[in-house]
Amino acid sequence: MNAKDYPSLQEAIDALPQEGGTVYIPAGTYVLTAPLYTPCDRPCHLLGELQTDYNMNGTILQWTTNTDLLRVRGDFSSVRRLVLKNTSGGQSAREDQGYGLAIARRDIVDAHPHPGTSTTDTEFVKGGSIPVRPMLIEDVMVLNAPGWALHIPGHGVLSDETTPEYNQIPDRTLAYFVDLKRVRLEGSLRYGLCFVGGGCTTTFFESCVFVHQGAGEIPNSSFYAYLSRCVKAVFDHCTFEGFSPPPGRPWVQLWGTESVSFNSCWFEEDATANHQPTHFLFFKNDCRGGNVSHCHFMRGQGAGGKLRLIEIYSSTTPPAGQTRNGARALLIEQPYCVTTEAPTENPHIKLGSTTLGDDSFHDNADISVIGSGLYLAQTNPAEVWPLIYGPIPSTAQFLGRYAKLRGTTDLGMATDRGFNPTNGHVVMNWDLPGNTPTGSPAPGSAMYYWGGGEPGWRLMNNVPTLTRAQRDARQAWVQGDLVYVSDEPGGRNLQIRVGNDWKWIALTLLP
Repeated sequence: MNAKDYPSLQEAIDALPQEGGTVYIPAGTYVLTAPLYTPCDRPCHLLGELQTDYNMNGTILQWTTNTDLLRVRGDFSSVRRLVLKNTSGGQSAREDQGYGLAIARRDIVDAHPHPGTSTTDTEFVKGGSIPVRPMLIEDVMVLNAPGWALHIPGHGVLSDETTPEYNQIPDRTLAYFVDLKRVRLEGSLRYGLCFVGGGCTTTFFESCVFVHQGAGEIPNSSFYAYLSRCVKAVFDHCTFEGFSPPPGRPWVQLWGTESVSFNSCWFEEDATANHQPTHFLFFKNDCRGGNVSHCHFMRGQGAGGKLRLIEIYSSTTPPAGQTRNGARALLIEQPYCVTTEAPTENPHIKLGSTTLGDDSFHDNADISVIGSGLYLAQTNPAEVWPLIYGPIPSTAQFLGRYAKLRGTTDLGMATDRGFNPTNGHVVMNWDLPGNTPTGSPAPGSAMYYWGGGEPGWRLMNNVPTLTRAQRDARQAWVQGDLVYVSDEPGGRNLQIRVGNDWKWIALTLLP
């Protein structure tokens, strides 16, 4: 049906037959003063017209009052080719109101409830409480919403980390299988751009854009995205760009989530004046599973040498009801950062808190890093360096970490690059110090970091130095093992295990 055949858009939606259908909204600007609701009990497909350029000349739904914009509630529904825009300039007073696009059946007051239900409870459909599923949002823009630009509520907590989500019905106030393609969220006036609540599962963001939500861009700026106890939210080829939120507020906060993924996403700080950058991704309250893979990070001028890419929370005294660790079973894979200023602050990726006064404390577990990743400082584009991690949880796994780069000849990685190696780390030192007759660097060698007595980097082929008592106290020797026995008389220090005996290796020292 064509929306222009009805007195209002809401009346066109309400006129859908019981089996559902499509409401076509031709190009133009439609001024609204009240929220739009799609039915709870039938599919509704809202279809507009795409813009032909960047002048916003497609289908524009414009709200001129400080109100909610659009709530989509029916299973198998879709919203495509629409611009949702609020021009009132007003801000929402609470997180479940003033949204731009909401995906859920529940509401506080519903002017268009399913027949047979009250205006204050739209969870119940066909005699039972069931989640919303599945749903498609495609080629949609949400601009200047009074509250969250995109709101997918559940039964978690709000962004203050303590207040339960409003009007909860446990295990039922949820949305499953929501697919968002090429959705642009911009300039929410309060709370942030995207909220996904507790228990909502399998939410897919594909090539979506989250922009202009930082300090200096939006009054009371807040999160680009806040994920609260949701499960399997996937951000694939998405863009997060603008200024950093105020200090103490990350771009994207994950709070008690499960299996959330960021794949090949773009995070860019556009600031050109001095500001206080915050971490792009922050994991808190025992996030489990998930990955940050092949993401690109950029810091603009004015970041003060602070990359602040990823942080995992850790605390000895967490707030009531929260765990002291930030994440477990998290994979970080090949991050890459470009910055206009050489970094002066490290670590760039925090695997545990460094504000506890004891960098050895961390209770985050099973953090896996594949490739430390690199940063490029545009002040010296000929050089790229590995990203710095710390503190390191005891159960962390690093593959390909801290590979030395061609042209560096020093061994002091703990000081010259700000690295914080711990016992057992393995590296590839590309060039050993110049010790050949011509003074040129010798071939490289694999090395490991020894953190015990006389700590430092040692060659992987280094033979352990033991006293006779130490050698004999160890029972696990096998044939072919080499040791250097420091207190063996007669110059018989270098020994090899043959069968059950130690044989010394005679050395002839040439002049």
